[in-house]
Amino acid sequence: MKRMLILLLVCCFLPLAVLAEEKGGFVLTATVAAEESALLSLPVEDSAQLLSLAKGDALTITALGTAYCEALAGDAAGYVATADIAFDVMAGEPTRLGIVDVSPTNLLHGHMSLRESASTKSAALCRMAKGCLVLIIGEDNGMYHLAMPGYIGYGQKKNIDDDVKPVGYRIAYVKNDDAVHLRLDSRYGENWIVMKLEPGTPVQFIRNPNGWAQVEVAGHRGRIVAKYLSFDAPEAE
Repeated sequence: MKRMLILLLVCCFLPLAVLAEEKGGFVLTATVAAEESALLSLPVEDSAQLLSLAKGDALTITALGTAYCEALAGDAAGYVATADIAFDVMAGEPTRLGIVDVSPTNLLHGHMSLRESASTKSAALCRMAKGCLVLIIGEDNGMYHLAMPGYIGYGQKKNIDDDVKPVGYRIAYVKNDDAVHLRLDSRYGENWIVMKLEPGTPVQFIRNPNGWAQVEVAGHRGRIVAKYLSFDAPEAE
């Protein structure tokens, strides 16, 4: 039963793991910096270990997280503690996470452009939604040099909250019979949708203000209608 549950959760995770890679060509890699770590089935300390990791092991990061990142170790997909890894693009510098922090009512409904070079006139590589987690790897010409799975580029400093720390959370699961939308804010409408989350997908539950749960999942902080979440793990079929 336990093994079936792990397989179910990994299957839920995989579509999220390849999302960034499909969007861009940049591959975000990291190295295990702790003496020992593990690839976990869920982003919690006491979850099942899928793979033991040793210092120096290489990882491909598929989604950033304040406490745990989604990662690939060879062909195995799971979660690794952010504190246990060193991102290769940081060149030995301490990890510095940021979050896209724009008003959802402007910049094309809560999005900002990641630019090719340190100029607001340079080509846009992609649009990043409010709540998107990024690595801040430097500054140039009043802009942050940013990296995330799929892309590396530049964004305006005023649109990035540069003091992002882990917050308390619990693991919750999407319990609806169909996919549920992760949204920019506590609002309905197509313009507020960030991504779809399949039934059984684990998310990091942060808080539940007024019926809209704030969660962190797949490199993004956003909102889900709270009634579509459960703290009970889905039963294996």
